[in-house]
Amino acid sequence: MPQRLYLPPGHITPPHVVLPDDVAHYLRHVLRLRAGDCFIVFDGTGAEYRVSLRAGGEGIAGEIVERLPDRPPQRLHLTLYQGLPKGKKLPLIIQKITELGAARLVPVQTARATVRLEGREAEAKRWRWQKIAAEAAEQSHGLRPLEVAPVMTWEQALADWRQSGRPGLMPDEALAGESGHGLRDALADLGHPDELAVFIGPEGGLAPAEAAAGREAGLLPISLGPRILRTETAAVVVCALLLYEAGDLG
Repeated sequence: MPQRLYLPPGHITPPHVVLPDDVAHYLRHVLRLRAGDCFIVFDGTGAEYRVSLRAGGEGIAGEIVERLPDRPPQRLHLTLYQGLPKGKKLPLIIQKITELGAARLVPVQTARATVRLEGREAEAKRWRWQKIAAEAAEQSHGLRPLEVAPVMTWEQALADWRQSGRPGLMPDEALAGESGHGLRDALADLGHPDELAVFIGPEGGLAPAEAAAGREAGLLPISLGPRILRTETAAVVVCALLLYEAGDLG
């Protein structure tokens, strides 16, 4: 199967493809492709192309051989607001929910998060996270890499969600116990929307004040059942279940 590569928007200009230096180096010196060898490219617009490698005096480029058949569109546009976890958990979450088909991730600085990111460090992390999402989309045959938003505070995340106009779910056992809502019940009550957001807390969960603010803002508290899931497990499981219920998995 030909190698599949993500190119930033603007690099695919039919009938030609402009290869960034790092991609050109990867094709020639890692994959050891030669002139005439083919690979697949996509740029997040929903189209993908078979491209032939072309060598010339000014380096290497690509020439489009064919546009591959369009695929059915994703049924659910899913945004995950994820409380910043420790260590390498967020890269893992980004990788897995990209493979599943989530559309957007917003890293959230919450009260119980031990990780604190701001300024240049936050932007450097975001660049790395976006690269992980692109690599996961290449591997999983996704058409659109997960969009990784800037790190937000809890208040900024709630404002970002409200502005989107999408329904929102918030796993919280204490608040969900009042309504008895599970994930499937919540989806039925919401009419199985085609756009949805879900908020997941970090290790230790959301602080009571954050959960209360989320409910007041309009988030629907839900229960994930009797087991307590780690934050990285909860993120992947919830995304998988929501995309399955929407018909994008299985």
